[in-house]
Amino acid sequence: MKKLIHIAVDGLRPEMIDTGRCKFLKSLSEKALYTNQMRSVIPPITLPCFFSIFHGVNPLTHGVFYNIIPENYTVKSPNLFDVLTDNGINTISFFNWKTLGKSMGKKKPSGEKVFIDDLTIKGDVEIVDKVISLNEERKLPDFIFIYLGALDEVGHKYGWLSSEYVKTAEVVDSLIEKLFRVFSKECDFLIHSDHGGYEFGHYVIMEEIMNVPFIYYSSGEKLDTLQKLAPSIVDIAPIVLSRFGIEIPVSWEGNSIF
Repeated sequence: MKKLIHIAVDGLRPEMIDTGRCKFLKSLSEKALYTNQMRSVIPPITLPCFFSIFHGVNPLTHGVFYNIIPENYTVKSPNLFDVLTDNGINTISFFNWKTLGKSMGKKKPSGEKVFIDDLTIKGDVEIVDKVISLNEERKLPDFIFIYLGALDEVGHKYGWLSSEYVKTAEVVDSLIEKLFRVFSKECDFLIHSDHGGYEFGHYVIMEEIMNVPFIYYSSGEKLDTLQKLAPSIVDIAPIVLSRFGIEIPVSWEGNSIF
């Protein structure tokens, strides 16, 4: 079975792909399973979004509604990384927003976690370089999660769809292309965002914030259509498990879209 690279780009609006500003992701979307209408959760804030992404449930179930939670906060719903570990899937995670680590499983071990203390595009570049080094060292796990946080920071500072935002999205696009060129023969790719953004934030319920892009690429498989007409980021953990042939926990509210 091929390995899986899961990339989450914080704050990426689908327009960056659809208009071709992210040239590589645009080309990839044309030969992959793609939607520009995957739904975020309410509230569409980063930590609640990733608790939903990794626990397969909505915020009303996992109870995280902002970017601050108690140090030992636990969720009854199983965590994606823990389930993968329990089923013999080796994992590694790369991220440059420290708080995100609280959403990534509690079991020991639940996979190696690599934190890069730089939430700028330089941090994104360093993450990608470290991932590529795994290939050079022949130490690539079965599941590789990559969080790229610079774009969201730029959106908050300069505004979503500002020239600075667009330029950063283009650099992020080139970083994903770099990963694809190295790993596409041995890995499938799952790429998505957690929420969009409007003006300088993402705190209200509107299409520009709630709609996010989703791409699933497999070089050895033709994926024509989504079986679920309105996929949500809550479906991402079930998608990952179904990709590895692992049973989806009954407490999860999401479903695989294949």
